[in-house]
Amino acid sequence: MAKSKQTFDLKKLSKKLDKIYVDGLNTLGRHLDKALQDNIKAGGDPTFEPLSPVTKRLGGKKPLNRSGKMMKAVNKTPATKSKQVFKLTIKSKYGGLHHTGYTTDPKSMIPNKKVPARKWFMIPKSIQPGGAELEKVMTNIRMQIRSAWKKI
Repeated sequence: MAKSKQTFDLKKLSKKLDKIYVDGLNTLGRHLDKALQDNIKAGGDPTFEPLSPVTKRLGGKKPLNRSGKMMKAVNKTPATKSKQVFKLTIKSKYGGLHHTGYTTDPKSMIPNKKVPARKWFMIPKSIQPGGAELEKVMTNIRMQIRSAWKKI
């Protein structure tokens, strides 16, 4: 019977891999958050439907960008070693309503007005499979994993 010899420490490798995965997830999460902010600033991709004349009279100039609140509507929860998930959530009901579209309240200043959906809370193409940002992060993760194997 052939004998095998273990030349590495699985515990050390596991700790290194945890850190690599958490760092990679947090890097992607930061890219995604920045992409959401940039999408709002740019007026959407695809371009948001223009503001109605009523909204313009109320002081709006660009969709989702009148008060600056939408830029702060995303809550970030970074990945940790114990919970390897980077989470982005919409903090306000307002952000969710704009993403899906809604009708204003009958008792509001502009009653029963249909507000179009403005899909702003989306994963950009650069972070989807085949996207440049995702490929950069994945290449970095692969290099770190190779390095971790060599240093055990």
